[in-house]
Amino acid sequence: MKQPHVSASHSVLAEQWRASADLYERDQATGPLAPLYRKLAGELEAWDRDGANEALTLREAAQESGLSTDHLGRLIRDGRIPNAGRHGAPRVLRSDLPRRVTRLPSSTRTHTIGEVRADLARGVATRS
Repeated sequence: MKQPHVSASHSVLAEQWRASADLYERDQATGPLAPLYRKLAGELEAWDRDGANEALTLREAAQESGLSTDHLGRLIRDGRIPNAGRHGAPRVLRSDLPRRVTRLPSSTRTHTIGEVRADLARGVATRS
């Protein structure tokens, strides 16, 4: 399975999941939620580590970064990003991908850990 670019938001999410696990343990909540949060946080971090070292073709790198293949090729030729491939067949490590800066829509809102926790608890409680 192809993995998206590793981002700082993944590590923030893993930290939030661990904080949720701490809250469940502190509140002595019943069920497997605290261990589940810890397991998911560890899996997310492992997935990020593995995906960061994947060498992408310029086409794949362009799809993930939002930049054109021509621009990525120029960045490699100029030495601004390292070539993870060979001359004539450049590749870019996912961890070296530059990001095209975009603005988030004004309607984007963040959720507190408590809200996420409540949403997760509702989902767990309603599934059989």
